[in-house]
Amino acid sequence: RSAVIVAVSIPVSVIATFFVMDQAGVTLNIISMAGLALAIGMLVDNSIVVLENIFRHRESGEPIRIAADEGTSEVSMAIIASTLTTLAVFVPILFVPGIAGVLFNDMAIAIVFSLTASLFVALTLIPLMASRLLRMNDIARRSKIITGITGWVGDLLSSLDDRYHQTLRYALHHRKSILLSIVGLFLLSISLLVFGFIGAEFMPDTDQSQVQLAIERAPGTSLEETRQTFASLENLIQREVPEAENVYINFGTGEGFSAIFGTAASNEGEILIRLTDLEDRDRSQFAIEDTLRSYFDQYPGVDFTFNEGGNMFGGRDIEVVIKGYDLAVGRQLATQVEERLNSIEGLININKSFETGKPEYQVRFDRERLSAFGLSTSTVARAVSSYIGGTVATRYRDQGDEYDVFVQLQKPFRNSREDISNLFITSPAGLHIPLEQVATVVRDESPVTVEREDQERVVAVSCDVSGRDLQSALADVRASLDGMSFPSDFRWELGGAAEDFQESFQALGLAILAAMFLVYMVMASQFESLLDPFIIMFTIPLAFIGILWALFFTGTVLSVTALIGGMLLVGIVVNNGIVMIDYINQLREKHGYELMDAVIEGGRRRLRPVLMTAVTTILAMLPLSFGLGASAETWSPMARAVIGGLTVSTLLTLLLIPTIYYIFEQMALKRRAKKEQRAS
Repeated sequence: RSAVIVAVSIPVSVIATFFVMDQAGVTLNIISMAGLALAIGMLVDNSIVVLENIFRHRESGEPIRIAADEGTSEVSMAIIASTLTTLAVFVPILFVPGIAGVLFNDMAIAIVFSLTASLFVALTLIPLMASRLLRMNDIARRSKIITGITGWVGDLLSSLDDRYHQTLRYALHHRKSILLSIVGLFLLSISLLVFGFIGAEFMPDTDQSQVQLAIERAPGTSLEETRQTFASLENLIQREVPEAENVYINFGTGEGFSAIFGTAASNEGEILIRLTDLEDRDRSQFAIEDTLRSYFDQYPGVDFTFNEGGNMFGGRDIEVVIKGYDLAVGRQLATQVEERLNSIEGLININKSFETGKPEYQVRFDRERLSAFGLSTSTVARAVSSYIGGTVATRYRDQGDEYDVFVQLQKPFRNSREDISNLFITSPAGLHIPLEQVATVVRDESPVTVEREDQERVVAVSCDVSGRDLQSALADVRASLDGMSFPSDFRWELGGAAEDFQESFQALGLAILAAMFLVYMVMASQFESLLDPFIIMFTIPLAFIGILWALFFTGTVLSVTALIGGMLLVGIVVNNGIVMIDYINQLREKHGYELMDAVIEGGRRRLRPVLMTAVTTILAMLPLSFGLGASAETWSPMARAVIGGLTVSTLLTLLLIPTIYYIFEQMALKRRAKKEQRAS
């Protein structure tokens, strides 16, 4: 019956959340659903605390109605404070700029709505159901199996109570050892991040079940040669990628008017490989890309670029943006940067933003000779255009239909520079003058694009990261470029996911500090004290100990989603301290317990609700932490961070918070005693 009463809080809270989300215009999407998945384990926390206290009052012999009333009233302020601290954490997220703020806005709203609903359920529905359904004489009607299991669990919990009682008493008598051990563990945990045992990146790579590949041959390559290259690649894919469901190939545009409607030049194309679902194959998308990459040496003169599916926002992992006016110098610098990036381990798909100019023949006029023959540049240009590109000379009409008559030199007479130089231009005097007498025909390259950013010319060198984390790769890139000399009118900046990584981590770092400040203010207003919230805030470093070790043991890289999990823990881990200290204060104020006895008894009585609320949240996170299914890589770091942080903080909170509380309160009692002595 107790389990059923608590379990009811989940569907009621979720359904109420759906209603509020609909009124707020928030849709159900991957982000908001992840928020609900994150909140599921916390929805029962308040209900567990309320029901456990009602049950304890009922065990002491109070009538069920009075037990429901007294039990709920006794912990109401504590669960309101604990819920408000969790909600306060998500206020700064709403103001985080950039992609991280957009990404987690719906998640924050979903969690806030669901936790608010769970608080109302815990304060209203749970006491009502307990007063109607909770009975103490159900034990006599249980089967032998249920009675045996219940007895075994009861013995286990009693043994756990006794062990915790002994351990807490030991900790209170060896306070310095406990504090030094926890401080040492915290410093050791921070060293994991400082010395690079835990990497960092913007967002985890996600398997999109497709491989996108852009291919480019040398400018001017014929369409037939490009077709042969793609045919060879298709055979390679069919042989080496049995996981491919279908392969889509698109290349070239042909010539003439078809070029207007094409997607690439005759030397360019793309391949899209659709893969089977992740659970139906043994290799990930990234392993398949590495396999294909190992065969690229067989194709000299061909550039391959993977559109990495791991970047859920598109773009490249690292972009070095070179800013300056002189394009020639900028391209030289980009080539040097490309060479340096090629020497850094783990950087792949390195390419420059500018393309090699396409070969062309340029006609450079001699204006004095043109003037001598009475010709203008526009007249000669039109004539050359008609010879080479063709022109519509007239229209042929047949039974009401019109057909353009397109006039152009035959291909053998317009292929070489000599052919173009020997084209005849008709002067106003009727003379046929070879083009070479009034112009020079030279072979050159046409410019492709000129990119600008913030009204400045830019050249970018971009790359992706494979086999290592973004933070360490970024450090190597910075070190390499810092040793490179740039002209005074040129400078370089970082872009791509690296830029988002830096901005998001800074913004979330500030948001975590703001969340800690808001949590402290909420607790200070609830406790009407500055000391008790200060003691409870010591649980936050314990959470980060657990986060770092969980990431280390699972081989998970610190990402934005893991940071969001850490931010969530700021509001969760203080709940255990709030419930414990609130009850210790009640024992001292209402029941006259001495400090040592109140700390030990308060810790022992709050042990079960603290463990139950932590275990429910941890169990709710387990499916998400396994990284099963499509795009699960995005959210598994968050779940692992929450599980690790909550596990360690819960275990250490049971010892650290009573110990610190005892130290500060003992100091306060000594100061009070000295004041009384002076007064007397």
